[in-house]
Amino acid sequence: LWTSFGLLTPVGRIHASHSIPGLVRHGAHGIAGLTFLTAISGAFVAGLDAGLLYPQFPYMGNGLVPEEYFDHSPTWKNFFENGAAVQFNHRLLATLTWTSVVCYWLYTRRMSLPPATRTALHALFGMANLQVLLGLTTLLYH
Repeated sequence: LWTSFGLLTPVGRIHASHSIPGLVRHGAHGIAGLTFLTAISGAFVAGLDAGLLYPQFPYMGNGLVPEEYFDHSPTWKNFFENGAAVQFNHRLLATLTWTSVVCYWLYTRRMSLPPATRTALHALFGMANLQVLLGLTTLLYH
């Protein structure tokens, strides 16, 4: 989305971000950071085939947190090599990212923002929902 909006928006309008409140800009940066972390954790899930361990949602076995979360020693290895922990971390980050996007979208809905910003916010909301749908469908039906 970021690249396509950069290509579609004239250069003069890109630098007109002074009309966008600081809280909206900072929120966008925070969501971008969360999205990056979620994507990185998704790469760990894919690399370990961790999505195959618990193909149900929201539970992972008998609870929300898998029983094998801290099975590896030393403890820090669980975050990178333990499939159950990696899948849980990705679920947690994805849920946090989606919740942040929804709250951000709801917060900015009543603000007076430029049309391009409004379009970007609606696209962000739509893409976040599409990504959650894709992720859950892959988890449940793979």
